[in-house]
Parts: sequence; C-alpha cells; structure tokens
Amino acid sequence: MESWDDRGQSIQVGAVLVFAALILLLSLYQATVVPQQNEQTEFDHSQRVQGELLDLRNAVTSIFGDAAWRSVSVTLGTTYPPRFLAVNPPPASGQLRTVATADGNVAFGLDNAEALDDETADFWDGGTSPREYSTGGIVYRPRYNEYGQPPSTVYENSVLYDNFSFEGTTVARSEQGLVDGDRISLVSLNGSLQRSSSGTTSLDVRPVSASSTTVSVRNASPGSPVTLRVATQLSEAKWKELLAGQRADEGGNISTDPDAVRTEPLAGVPGYETLVVELVPGT
Repeated sequence: MESWDDRGQSIQVGAVLVFAALILLLSLYQATVVPQQNEQTEFDHSQRVQGELLDLRNAVTSIFGDAAWRSVSVTLGTTYPPRFLAVNPPPASGQLRTVATADGNVAFGLDNAEALDDETADFWDGGTSPREYSTGGIVYRPRYNEYGQPPSTVYENSVLYDNFSFEGTTVARSEQGLVDGDRISLVSLNGSLQRSSSGTTSLDVRPVSASSTTVSVRNASPGSPVTLRVATQLSEAKWKELLAGQRADEGGNISTDPDAVRTEPLAGVPGYETLVVELVPGT
C-alpha cells in the first residue's frame, strides 16, 4: 500500500490563507486609511480655499478709487493622492455663487446724513431723498466625500465668515470694513455668478462706479444720529462683536447706547435682517 503524501495540499492551503490575509489587509486599508487620508486632503483644501476667498474679499473691499479690474483665482475642488491598489472617490467639488444680488430689498443706505459742501448736499441732503443701494453676497459651498458637515463660506458687507449651519454658528474670517473711526465705507456687490467645478476658477472683480472722493457728512437733525442700515444674514451678536472697537468709548464713532448696533426684521427676504448702526460724527 502506498503512503498518503499531503505536502502539496498544505502548501496550497497556506497560499490561500496568505492571499486571504492580503485581501483583508487591503480591505481594511480601503475602509479606514483611505478615507482618513482623503478627509485630511479635503480639510487642507478647505483651509486653502478660505485664504483664496479672503483674497476675493480684499479685492472687493479695496476697490475704492481703482478703475482697474482685479482677478482672483479660487480652487473650487480638489483631487486625491494617486493610489496603486486602493480606489479613490471622484474628485471633490464646490460651488461659488452670488446671493440676493437681484433682490432690491437687500440693500444698504444712510439716514440723516447731510453733506457739508453745497454741491454734494444736493445729493446727500439729509434724508429728504433717502439713498439706498442694492447689494448682495457670495457663498462658497464645498461638496466633499469624507469631510463631514464643512461650513459654507460667505462674503457680505465687507465681512468674510464661515457659516456652520448644522451648528447654527458663524466664525468671522475677517474684520468688518463698514465703519472705521469717522469713515464709512460702503461697496455694493452686484452681478450674477454661479460656478461649480472640481478645478480652479478665475473671478474678475470690476468696479462699475469707483471714486476716491471722500464726502464729509453730518447728522442733519442735531438730535438724531447718522444711521447706517444694511441687509445682513449675520446675527446681531456677531455684528456687535465685530463693531465693538468702533464704539465712542473705545475711541470710535458709534454711539454708546446699548441699542446703537442692532438688527431689525427685513420683510420679504428669508434669512435676512436689517443691521442698524447709529453714528454721531462730530461737526
């Protein structure tokens, strides 16, 4: 009788076990390491695009007296590192668009502001002919595959901020530029933009009516302050925080009245309120 030789069978079973172990390791790598690395890539992109949006904000707010166009590049999405065996999801993308620029109720204006020189006073006449200008904002929304619940980044009224809608909180990424001492700076944002991509887009900021002339005004009614009104999506608490350094008791020009910075309802525009800022400039 011949003896049974099982050495070939042992080798075959061992090879199957090694192959199964490799498959298991690759599956674990695909399920855990790849998502973690891709989430880090997306987070890094989020930080980079916020810096690019800050450049866009600076291009808009510094447009005074400049007739030249300014071009800003924004990286809307990102790709993932190449992998030999593992699989990546499709590239992450993002959307950049204007909001409320076609809504005439989203505007800013000054009340009780009277120009000091006669020629300009024909226009800035202290409120008998109210002056309001339409404006709007810009919103960037990323579409990531792994970075859960990233914020939308919003520009409006000189402020760039992150809106964490799932938490109901906002984080300012820039200072405000509406009020600086005895200077009020208002830039109307108009036009229409909507771009979605996983690549880079270039935006041209074009001044329609830019002047370097500063107009001196005073409160037309001595008992009433010059009042700035601006349509906004930011909360009253956030505006009070942003404008705190401009209060008269801090060396600025905003009234010390507790309600000198407040928000009021803005009818017909969901998500918006009217920011009211009371200033009392020296005359």
